[in-house]
Amino acid sequence: MRDDHAAWLETKRLTRDIEDSLEMNGHWNVEVRDAAGPLYSIKIASQKLR
Repeated sequence: MRDDHAAWLETKRLTRDIEDSLEMNGHWNVEVRDAAGPLYSIKIASQKLR
């Protein structure tokens, strides 16, 4: 469980690191996995509405 929490914190940190590379109408996804499969997923999508 402790390693899962550390992985979650690192995943959140990564979303801040990619901030400058996000583009309008773009999509970004990160999935954290271990030997048993996916643990966490964060998806970011940007869309111009007007």
